[in-house]
Amino acid sequence: MIFDGETVVRCPKRPFLEDGPSLATIFWYYGRYKSGILPEAGGLEDQCGKMMMQFRVIDAAMDEYEDHRRKEQERETARATSGGAKSGGRIRPRPARRSH
Repeated sequence: MIFDGETVVRCPKRPFLEDGPSLATIFWYYGRYKSGILPEAGGLEDQCGKMMMQFRVIDAAMDEYEDHRRKEQERETARATSGGAKSGGRIRPRPARRSH
C-alpha cells in the first residue's frame, strides 16, 4: 500500500497499536470527522494529509466490515428460510400412527 507517498509493506496500524494514546486520539478525531467536524479549521484541503489518509483507511475497513456483516446476515436469513420452513415458516408435527 502507498501511505504518505511511501510504500508500506508491513501492517500500517502496528505503530499505533504500540502507542495506545495515539490510536485513541485518532479514533476520537475520526468520530468527530464522521459527525462533520474536521480536526483543523477550514475545509478538507486544509486538513493534515496523514490524518485524512488514516480516516480513509478506517472508512475502508468499516465498509469492508459492514459488507461482511450484511453478507453474514443474508446467509443466516437464507438458512432460516430454507429447509423445513416451506409451510409458512412452521414445521408441523406428523400425525400419530394408528395401530390396527
